[in-house]
Amino acid sequence: MSEENKEYTVVRLRVDDDYTWIYVADGDMETAFTILTDDYFDLRITQDQVINEEQYARLEKLHAYAYGYKRALKKLSYKDHSVREIADMLAGIQNLDGVSSKRIIDTLKSSGFLDDEKLVINEIENDQIRLNGHHKTAADLADRGIDRELIDRYINRIDPATELEMGIEKAGMIVKSIRNRSHRETLALLKNRLLSAGYPSGMIPDIISALELESDEEAERANLKREFDRAMKRYANRYSGHSLKTHIYQSLYGKGYHSAEIRALLDTLREEDNED
Repeated sequence: MSEENKEYTVVRLRVDDDYTWIYVADGDMETAFTILTDDYFDLRITQDQVINEEQYARLEKLHAYAYGYKRALKKLSYKDHSVREIADMLAGIQNLDGVSSKRIIDTLKSSGFLDDEKLVINEIENDQIRLNGHHKTAADLADRGIDRELIDRYINRIDPATELEMGIEKAGMIVKSIRNRSHRETLALLKNRLLSAGYPSGMIPDIISALELESDEEAERANLKREFDRAMKRYANRYSGHSLKTHIYQSLYGKGYHSAEIRALLDTLREEDNED
């Protein structure tokens, strides 16, 4: 018998509510196909039936469809996913063609498991709980393949006053995590972290202003002295004289300390040198 006219025998069947298992023999080799039970009833295949190559290929496609559908459902049971994310996952499944992938996606949409609009609404709410600004929310949704028009439709509904309050709360948490820094470096870090959290650059000055952060001169001097001592330990074994002072100065100035205060500490090194 030629390959084109090759025949297979259905040796076993197991039918469940959702899935049907069809075992097909090709001589001594047996292959198990898992398909949706609804698809099985459409096939009208029975045990001991002999099927041809075309029917065998149809089983392969239905098996790939059932596998893709099951994988998609499993992913969606753990976390909401966008249409594109599910489509990308399905694209990697062997024997699953574009028509079958679209069928899976359409089925998931109609059953309510896959809904980009619901995903946008939920992610905006979740990001507000996480105190993330709308720029981060929008960027994350766009990276997941959500249509920009859909994103903007809901992002534009965010109340700026509410986002400002969120930003102030977020900034307060950030400041608590920034310890032993110069006042200038604290402000720079705060601004960068608010930007990373998705707050508009035009809103950040108002957020920072609301915190009323003031420089504590005594704490600033203590922080500077501690950083000065660390810089001395870091550079003293590699540099000396003017080169040592230059490296210490650049390190401390880069951390936001004032030039005059750094030079005052460097002068103490000059005094110690004169004493020696």
